[in-house]
This record gives sequence, structure tokens and C-alpha cells, in this order.
Amino acid sequence: MYIVQRNLLRFTFRLLLLYLVTLISGCGSNISFDGPEPKEVTNRKIIEKAFRKKLGLLPYIEYTPLIEPTKNGQVLLDQLSVLEVIIDDHVLYKKQKDIYLKRWNLKRIKVPDISNVFNRKQKDRETLDEKIAEIKLIKSITNRYESWSPEWSKKVDIVQTKVSIDEVDLVKSEINRIAKKL
Repeated sequence: MYIVQRNLLRFTFRLLLLYLVTLISGCGSNISFDGPEPKEVTNRKIIEKAFRKKLGLLPYIEYTPLIEPTKNGQVLLDQLSVLEVIIDDHVLYKKQKDIYLKRWNLKRIKVPDISNVFNRKQKDRETLDEKIAEIKLIKSITNRYESWSPEWSKKVDIVQTKVSIDEVDLVKSEINRIAKKL
């Protein structure tokens, strides 16, 4: 009889211990089917930039609103189309210059050849008129960039309070599209 009581006491003690451990460990966890509440992100733009940087190739990352811009939004898009023409000319100039350099087997940085050092004569493949024309072209592209920027600032100052958030997103997506050309 003594042995049965002792075994019953051990069994009761173990059951009580199991109950206490379950009770104590259960107090530390949140038993809820709603799930944890999301924390408020204070710097959402930093996280968005990081996502765009890491996942920029994926098409669903960039948001392009499918709206018709108002008159004020169209003013900004027209200015961006002027910038796009300037950038297209710039890219075309760079491509033509690269084709020219490949044709003559030149590099952008001139490194003297051993033959040039000993012969003391350098073959000039560009004439003076071609160099002057190239300098004028570079100056004209630079002047177009410099004249576009103040016009853009003026137009943005005029319409900044009159455009909607979707139009701002549309302008941002256009700027990103144009910037990828460079």
C-alpha cells in the first residue's frame, strides 16, 4: 500500500509539474488568431529605394499610374519630352564617337606607341575642322542641358501644388525611363 501511494504521489507531482511548466511557458506567448500588429515604418522611402535598387529589374516594382494627366501634369511631361530629345542627341553623339574610335582603332586616352616615340611623328587622323565641329556639338548639347534646367525649375514651381499624387508618380516614372537611356 505504501508503494502504491508513493507511485501515485510521484505521478501527481509529475503531472502538477507538467501543468506548471505549460502554464508558465504559455504566459510568455500571445495566443491570438489575429496575428501580430504590424509596426509603423517611419522611413518608408528608404526601404522603397532599397527595394528598387535590389529588385530594379523586376517589372512589378515600378508603379506607373494609368491616368490621363491634367493640364498642369501635361506641362511637366512636355518639359520632360524636351529633356528626352536632348538625351537622345547626347546618346547618339556618344554612339557616333564610339563608332569613330573603333574605326580608327583609337582609345579615348591617347597612350604613345613605341613607334611614335622613335619616329617622332604622330599620325593625326582628325582634321582641325572635324575637331572644331565636335567641340561645337559638345557645347550645343551642354547649352541645351543648362537652358533646360531653369525652365524645368520654373514650371515645377508654378504647378507643384496643382498636381495630384498619381501625376507626380507618372512624372517620376517618366524621369526614371528617361534616365535609363544614359
